[in-house]
Amino acid sequence: MKTDLTAEKLRSLLNYDLITGEFTWKKQKGQKNAGAPAGWHGRERYVQIGVDGHLYYAHRLVWLYVYGKWPLNQLDHINGNPSDNSLINLRECTNAENGQNQRQKKNNTSGATGVVWDKARGKWRAQIRENGKVRGIGRFNSFEEAKAAHAEAKKNAHKFQPTLRGN
Repeated sequence: MKTDLTAEKLRSLLNYDLITGEFTWKKQKGQKNAGAPAGWHGRERYVQIGVDGHLYYAHRLVWLYVYGKWPLNQLDHINGNPSDNSLINLRECTNAENGQNQRQKKNNTSGATGVVWDKARGKWRAQIRENGKVRGIGRFNSFEEAKAAHAEAKKNAHKFQPTLRGN
């Protein structure tokens, strides 16, 4: 990623609203008038903004704008909404931590993250990803027991975000 954009240059071009998380142009830019929203929703609903011929994710620009430096790692949208770039919704994290705050996968068939039907044994199996490896939690007679076991394991293993959305 191109990171030679400075906080001073960014602040000279854009205003940032800490509450709404939106950037607006300070001066007219092409067909955009001063005060017009900056950026558009790009890939996976992340807001992108073009500055000096380079494309940046708005959440990374927030960090530069507010703290005067680029984030060292990834930025997590705490509420899971990649369009919400309010400062209170952003936190710096590692790749592993960011993975702890993901929505349920679209191809999930059980309805709960970390719970799968073990057809061979006729039971629900709970599992969790920890340090890059899948660890089995156990097999259970009911879906609810497996889901509860996964939730408990998540609280202990994933300190960054123990509560899953979408479950």
